[in-house]
Amino acid sequence: MALHSVYSYSLCIALSLMLFFGIYFLFAGTPDKAIFENYLRSRRIMAMAILLLAANYAVHFFSGIRFFDINMAILMNLSTYFLSYWLFSSALTTLLDRFYLTRKRMWTHIFLWAAFSVLSGIVLLLLPDGKIQIIGLASMAAWLVGYGLFLVRRLHPRCLL
Repeated sequence: MALHSVYSYSLCIALSLMLFFGIYFLFAGTPDKAIFENYLRSRRIMAMAILLLAANYAVHFFSGIRFFDINMAILMNLSTYFLSYWLFSSALTTLLDRFYLTRKRMWTHIFLWAAFSVLSGIVLLLLPDGKIQIIGLASMAAWLVGYGLFLVRRLHPRCLL
């Protein structure tokens, strides 16, 4: 029971910080100069990523999903982290290349996120517990790591050589 309390307290503290920074990044004042346009776009994307993670933490904190449906908790985390990877990467890459965000790129990543989430749901909710599900989860984790490395590569082309 003490572990449950520590878990809840840490979620509460992290949730408070993420809400503060997410809202601050969205609404804090900045100079009205064209030179800051790219920075503002990046900051808003970063705010959305932080608020997405805050929503994930809020579900964990208020519902305690981890303690009664571990598969749904894992599914929610995988889906949230996949989307967060892209948002954080986009926020940083936008600072380097103001033309990075395009409709095509946005829809491609949304499609990848949806496909990843659906496949994660199939692995967690439809496959029987045991070796097959573990292999499926390992595959989804490998996909998530690979996606993160792909995004890092876009952010810094000489990275991972």
